[in-house]
Amino acid sequence: MYQVKCAVVDDEPLAVELLKSYIKKTDFLKLSGAFTNAIGALAEIKKGNTDLIFLDVQMPELNGLELSKIIREQNNDPQKLTLPLIIFTTAFEQYAVRGYKVNAVGYLLKPISYKEFLDAAEKAHKIINALLAPAAAAQEQTDFLFIKSEYKVIKINLADIVYIEGLKDYIKIYTKQEKYPVLTLMGMKEVDDKLPSLKFMRVHRSFIVGLNYIQSFGKGKIVLKKTEIGEGLTIPIGESYKDAIQSLIKS
Repeated sequence: MYQVKCAVVDDEPLAVELLKSYIKKTDFLKLSGAFTNAIGALAEIKKGNTDLIFLDVQMPELNGLELSKIIREQNNDPQKLTLPLIIFTTAFEQYAVRGYKVNAVGYLLKPISYKEFLDAAEKAHKIINALLAPAAAAQEQTDFLFIKSEYKVIKINLADIVYIEGLKDYIKIYTKQEKYPVLTLMGMKEVDDKLPSLKFMRVHRSFIVGLNYIQSFGKGKIVLKKTEIGEGLTIPIGESYKDAIQSLIKS
């Protein structure tokens, strides 16, 4: 089951903690970040690691409606529903109608019960699955990537990718038969979207690992199998990715 990556944005610490607890107890949700101001949240959202935002309306400096408009305007087609989706959370009922004008998919009036939260989250989950379905289907049918590197296009078989490392606007792709990685101008979110979820997993903000090359994991790190790259290489596990790693045991 796809875990929806959620951000909470609210200037009230108690409201943030409540929503974090709701996300933790909902199996199809995963917390990607919690913020007490919209400006800090915007920087993280721009990285493309968020599917759904629980967004307070009234906040200082930049309010929720203004943030949602910025997100919508950054989409290629602002009229279409695209990720990240937004569920507004507020104590002021008059914002409900205005919220839907900025592509919000839900509206929660404080104080928020878990039942109300879950209903809104399930609705968003269905929409996200529908938005991701075409891309997921295309991923599973493709067994290679074409990557631009050093003024040429390189074909890389997915089965050969051991792990991928993110470096700001670039990524390094390490394959089993090459000692040195392929460097290309691409973000982690972009390459993650191109990879089949049954074969690869993002385990850290800066690392994606080929599941076939995991030898063992534990104590905050993954040990990789021996390849041309080296023997016993370790990859760190990010705090927000630990639950996803643990799900491998149950699968």
